[in-house]
Amino acid sequence: MRKLTNEIVDQKLIGRNIKRLGNYIDTRTKIEFECLVFGCEYKWITLPYKILTEKHGCHKCAGHIKLTNFDVDTRLEGTYIKRIGNYINNNTKIKFECLVIGCGHKWSA
Repeated sequence: MRKLTNEIVDQKLIGRNIKRLGNYIDTRTKIEFECLVFGCEYKWITLPYKILTEKHGCHKCAGHIKLTNFDVDTRLEGTYIKRIGNYINNNTKIKFECLVIGCGHKWSA
C-alpha cells in the first residue's frame, strides 16, 4: 500500500460531499473534515481511515450529533410554534407554545 498524501486523500473523497481541511500526517493523527452538503457545512475531527476505509460520513447529516436549542429553533422557523423549554436530548420532552393569535396553548413533546 502506498503512503497517503493530501492529494490521494482528496482524490478518494471525490463524490463523497466531504472535504479535507487538515493536512494528512499519518494513520494515527486525526485531521479536520467538512461536510459539503448545502446547509450543513458541519466540521469534525477524525482519523482519516474512518472516512476513507469505513465510509463514514457527516455525523450531522446522519443524525448522530446532539441537537442544540438553535437547531430546534431553526427547524421551527416558518411555523406558529415556539420552543419555550431547553432541549436536553431526544428522549426528554420540551415545552412549546402556539403562536397563533388568541391561542397561546403550551404543551410538552
